[in-house]
Amino acid sequence: MIESFTRLHAAGAPLVLLNAWDAGSARAIERAGAPAIATSSWAVAAARGYDDGEALPFEELEDVTRRIAKSISVPLTVDIETGYSDDPAKVADNALRIRKTGAVGINIEDRDPKTASPVMIEDFTAKLRAIVRAQESKGEALFINARSEVFFDPEDSTRPAERLEHAMERAHAYVDAGANGIFFPGLTDPDLVAKLVEEIGAPINVMVPDIEQLKIMKQAGARRISFGPAPYLSAMERLTQCSREALTL
Repeated sequence: MIESFTRLHAAGAPLVLLNAWDAGSARAIERAGAPAIATSSWAVAAARGYDDGEALPFEELEDVTRRIAKSISVPLTVDIETGYSDDPAKVADNALRIRKTGAVGINIEDRDPKTASPVMIEDFTAKLRAIVRAQESKGEALFINARSEVFFDPEDSTRPAERLEHAMERAHAYVDAGANGIFFPGLTDPDLVAKLVEEIGAPINVMVPDIEQLKIMKQAGARRISFGPAPYLSAMERLTQCSREALTL
Protein backbone atom coordinates (compact mmCIF):
# COMPACT_ATOMS: atom_id res chain seq x y z
CA MET A 1 0.00 0.00 0.00
CA ILE A 2 2.94 2.35 0.53
CA GLU A 3 3.69 2.25 -3.20
CA SER A 4 0.18 3.40 -4.08
CA PHE A 5 0.36 6.08 -1.39
CA THR A 6 3.67 7.37 -2.77
CA ARG A 7 2.20 7.57 -6.29
CA LEU A 8 -0.59 9.80 -5.00
CA HIS A 9 1.98 12.61 -4.58
CA ALA A 10 1.74 13.49 -8.25
CA ALA A 11 2.82 16.67 -9.98
CA GLY A 12 -0.22 18.48 -11.34
CA ALA A 13 -2.63 16.28 -9.38
CA PRO A 14 -1.69 16.75 -5.72
CA LEU A 15 -2.75 14.53 -2.86
CA VAL A 16 -5.41 16.37 -0.87
CA LEU A 17 -5.61 15.16 2.72
CA LEU A 18 -8.48 15.95 5.05
CA ASN A 19 -7.17 15.31 8.56
CA ALA A 20 -9.12 12.88 10.74
CA TRP A 21 -9.10 12.51 14.50
CA ASP A 22 -10.78 9.12 15.03
CA ALA A 23 -12.23 6.15 13.16
CA GLY A 24 -15.61 7.84 12.63
CA SER A 25 -14.14 10.98 11.06
CA ALA A 26 -11.77 8.87 8.94
CA ARG A 27 -14.67 6.82 7.57
CA ALA A 28 -16.62 9.98 6.78
CA ILE A 29 -13.67 11.37 4.82
CA GLU A 30 -13.20 8.08 2.99
CA ARG A 31 -16.89 8.02 2.01
CA ALA A 32 -16.36 11.38 0.32
CA GLY A 33 -13.88 9.72 -2.02
CA ALA A 34 -10.56 10.44 -0.31
CA PRO A 35 -7.71 8.30 -1.71
CA ALA A 36 -5.87 8.47 1.61
CA ILE A 37 -6.36 9.63 5.19
CA ALA A 38 -4.09 11.72 7.41
CA THR A 39 -4.38 12.47 11.10
CA SER A 40 -3.80 15.79 12.83
CA SER A 41 -1.95 15.54 16.15
CA TRP A 42 -3.81 18.62 17.41
CA ALA A 43 -7.20 17.15 16.54
CA VAL A 44 -6.43 13.64 17.81
CA ALA A 45 -5.25 15.06 21.13
CA ALA A 46 -8.22 17.42 21.46
CA ALA A 47 -10.72 14.64 20.71
CA ARG A 48 -9.25 12.66 23.59
CA GLY A 49 -9.13 15.57 26.01
CA TYR A 50 -5.42 16.44 25.72
CA ASP A 51 -3.43 19.45 24.59
CA ASP A 52 -1.24 19.21 21.52
CA GLY A 53 2.50 18.79 22.02
CA GLU A 54 2.77 15.08 22.88
CA ALA A 55 0.53 15.37 25.93
CA LEU A 56 -1.42 12.48 24.40
CA PRO A 57 0.23 9.28 25.67
CA PHE A 58 1.94 7.37 22.88
CA GLU A 59 -0.07 4.27 23.72
CA GLU A 60 -3.26 6.21 23.05
CA LEU A 61 -1.85 7.43 19.75
CA GLU A 62 -1.19 3.80 18.83
CA ASP A 63 -4.74 2.87 19.83
CA VAL A 64 -6.46 5.55 17.76
CA THR A 65 -4.18 4.82 14.81
CA ARG A 66 -4.96 1.12 14.96
CA ARG A 67 -8.70 1.81 15.13
CA ILE A 68 -8.56 4.14 12.14
CA ALA A 69 -6.45 1.74 10.09
CA LYS A 70 -8.90 -1.10 10.73
CA SER A 71 -11.85 1.10 9.76
CA ILE A 72 -10.69 2.29 6.34
CA SER A 73 -9.49 0.70 3.12
CA VAL A 74 -7.22 3.52 1.94
CA PRO A 75 -3.66 4.39 3.06
CA LEU A 76 -3.23 6.12 6.42
CA THR A 77 -0.48 8.55 7.40
CA VAL A 78 -0.08 9.57 11.04
CA ASP A 79 1.22 12.72 12.72
CA ILE A 80 3.71 11.65 15.41
CA GLU A 81 4.86 15.20 16.23
CA THR A 82 8.58 15.09 17.16
CA GLY A 83 8.59 11.31 17.54
CA TYR A 84 7.97 11.42 21.29
CA SER A 85 11.68 11.48 22.11
CA ASP A 86 14.98 13.29 21.54
CA ASP A 87 16.73 9.93 21.18
CA PRO A 88 16.91 8.90 17.50
CA ALA A 89 16.78 5.20 18.38
CA LYS A 90 13.63 5.69 20.44
CA VAL A 91 12.05 7.78 17.69
CA ALA A 92 12.79 5.01 15.19
CA ASP A 93 11.20 2.46 17.51
CA ASN A 94 8.11 4.64 17.87
CA ALA A 95 7.87 5.05 14.10
CA LEU A 96 7.90 1.29 13.63
CA ARG A 97 5.27 0.89 16.35
CA ILE A 98 3.01 3.22 14.36
CA ARG A 99 3.80 1.24 11.19
CA LYS A 100 2.64 -1.93 12.90
CA THR A 101 -0.76 -0.37 13.66
CA GLY A 102 -1.44 -0.27 9.91
CA ALA A 103 -0.23 3.19 8.93
CA VAL A 104 1.93 3.53 5.81
CA GLY A 105 3.23 7.03 6.51
CA ILE A 106 4.29 9.35 9.30
CA ASN A 107 4.55 13.07 9.72
CA ILE A 108 7.49 14.02 11.95
CA GLU A 109 8.52 17.57 12.80
CA ASP A 110 11.78 19.34 13.56
CA ARG A 111 10.21 21.47 16.30
CA ASP A 112 11.90 21.93 19.67
CA PRO A 113 9.08 21.17 22.18
CA LYS A 114 10.43 23.81 24.58
CA THR A 115 10.77 26.73 22.16
CA ALA A 116 8.58 25.69 19.18
CA SER A 117 11.51 26.70 16.94
CA PRO A 118 13.33 24.26 14.67
CA VAL A 119 16.06 22.13 16.24
CA MET A 120 19.54 21.92 14.76
CA ILE A 121 19.53 20.29 11.35
CA GLU A 122 21.92 17.54 12.42
CA ASP A 123 19.70 16.62 15.37
CA PHE A 124 16.66 16.12 13.16
CA THR A 125 18.50 14.32 10.38
CA ALA A 126 19.79 11.88 13.02
CA LYS A 127 16.16 10.97 13.73
CA LEU A 128 15.39 10.55 10.03
CA ARG A 129 18.40 8.33 9.44
CA ALA A 130 17.53 6.21 12.46
CA ILE A 131 14.00 5.67 11.11
CA VAL A 132 15.37 4.71 7.69
CA ARG A 133 17.84 2.24 9.21
CA ALA A 134 15.11 0.70 11.34
CA GLN A 135 12.84 0.32 8.32
CA GLU A 136 15.57 -1.38 6.33
CA SER A 137 16.42 -3.81 9.12
CA LYS A 138 12.78 -4.71 9.82
CA GLY A 139 11.44 -4.52 6.28
CA GLU A 140 8.75 -2.06 7.39
CA ALA A 141 8.64 0.73 4.82
CA LEU A 142 7.15 4.11 5.73
CA PHE A 143 6.55 7.29 3.76
CA ILE A 144 8.37 9.87 5.88
CA ASN A 145 6.93 13.37 5.61
CA ALA A 146 9.45 15.65 7.31
CA ARG A 147 7.82 18.75 8.72
CA SER A 148 9.88 21.90 9.20
CA GLU A 149 8.87 24.76 11.45
CA VAL A 150 10.82 27.36 9.47
CA PHE A 151 7.71 29.37 8.57
CA PHE A 152 6.12 28.82 12.00
CA ASP A 153 9.19 29.77 14.05
CA PRO A 154 8.07 32.18 16.81
CA GLU A 155 11.64 33.37 17.36
CA ASP A 156 12.27 34.34 13.74
CA SER A 157 11.10 37.90 13.01
CA THR A 158 12.15 37.87 9.35
CA ARG A 159 9.62 37.77 6.56
CA PRO A 160 8.79 34.42 4.94
CA ALA A 161 10.66 35.36 1.77
CA GLU A 162 13.81 35.86 3.83
CA ARG A 163 13.44 32.37 5.30
CA LEU A 164 13.42 30.67 1.93
CA GLU A 165 17.14 29.85 1.87
CA HIS A 166 16.88 28.34 5.33
CA ALA A 167 13.88 26.30 4.20
CA MET A 168 15.76 25.01 1.17
CA GLU A 169 18.78 24.09 3.28
CA ARG A 170 16.63 22.04 5.61
CA ALA A 171 14.64 20.44 2.81
CA HIS A 172 17.78 19.24 1.01
CA ALA A 173 19.26 17.90 4.26
CA TYR A 174 16.07 16.06 5.15
CA VAL A 175 15.74 14.48 1.72
CA ASP A 176 19.38 13.40 1.87
CA ALA A 177 18.65 11.80 5.26
CA GLY A 178 15.78 9.75 3.84
CA ALA A 179 12.65 11.90 3.95
CA ASN A 180 10.15 11.17 1.16
CA GLY A 181 8.36 14.51 1.39
CA ILE A 182 8.82 17.93 3.02
CA PHE A 183 6.06 19.75 4.91
CA PHE A 184 6.16 23.51 5.51
CA PRO A 185 3.19 24.57 7.68
CA GLY A 186 2.76 28.32 7.83
CA LEU A 187 3.88 28.74 4.22
CA THR A 188 1.09 30.64 2.49
CA ASP A 189 2.87 32.53 -0.31
CA PRO A 190 2.28 30.63 -3.58
CA ASP A 191 5.39 32.17 -5.15
CA LEU A 192 7.56 30.75 -2.38
CA VAL A 193 5.83 27.39 -2.73
CA ALA A 194 6.58 27.40 -6.45
CA LYS A 195 10.27 28.15 -5.77
CA LEU A 196 10.51 25.28 -3.30
CA VAL A 197 8.77 22.93 -5.72
CA GLU A 198 11.30 23.89 -8.40
CA GLU A 199 14.27 23.51 -6.05
CA ILE A 200 13.38 20.36 -4.10
CA GLY A 201 12.93 17.04 -5.83
CA ALA A 202 10.68 15.56 -3.14
CA PRO A 203 6.97 16.43 -2.86
CA ILE A 204 6.26 19.69 -1.04
CA ASN A 205 3.39 19.60 1.47
CA VAL A 206 1.56 22.73 2.61
CA MET A 207 -1.35 23.26 4.97
CA VAL A 208 -4.43 25.26 3.99
CA PRO A 209 -7.44 26.52 5.97
CA ASP A 210 -10.05 26.42 3.22
CA ILE A 211 -10.94 25.52 -0.36
CA GLU A 212 -9.85 28.83 -1.85
CA GLN A 213 -6.34 28.44 -0.48
CA LEU A 214 -6.37 24.84 -1.68
CA LYS A 215 -6.93 26.02 -5.26
CA ILE A 216 -4.06 28.51 -4.97
CA MET A 217 -1.63 25.91 -3.64
CA LYS A 218 -2.59 23.45 -6.36
CA GLN A 219 -1.66 26.04 -8.96
CA ALA A 220 1.61 26.74 -7.13
CA GLY A 221 2.64 23.11 -7.62
CA ALA A 222 2.36 21.63 -4.14
CA ARG A 223 2.06 17.86 -4.45
CA ARG A 224 0.51 17.30 -1.03
CA ILE A 225 -2.03 19.62 0.59
CA SER A 226 -3.48 19.04 4.05
CA PHE A 227 -5.94 20.86 6.29
CA GLY A 228 -4.47 20.20 9.75
CA PRO A 229 -6.94 20.76 12.60
CA ALA A 230 -9.37 22.78 10.44
CA PRO A 231 -11.82 19.87 9.83
CA TYR A 232 -11.99 19.10 13.57
CA LEU A 233 -12.53 22.77 14.46
CA SER A 234 -15.22 23.07 11.81
CA ALA A 235 -17.02 19.94 13.02
CA MET A 236 -16.91 21.05 16.65
CA GLU A 237 -18.17 24.52 15.76
CA ARG A 238 -21.07 22.99 13.85
CA LEU A 239 -21.87 20.75 16.81
CA THR A 240 -21.86 23.77 19.12
CA GLN A 241 -24.18 25.66 16.78
CA CYS A 242 -26.62 22.74 16.50
CA SER A 243 -26.57 22.26 20.27
CA ARG A 244 -27.18 25.96 20.87
CA GLU A 245 -30.14 25.97 18.49
CA ALA A 246 -31.66 22.90 20.12
CA LEU A 247 -31.13 24.15 23.66
CA THR A 248 -32.56 27.60 23.03
CA LEU A 249 -35.84 26.55 21.41
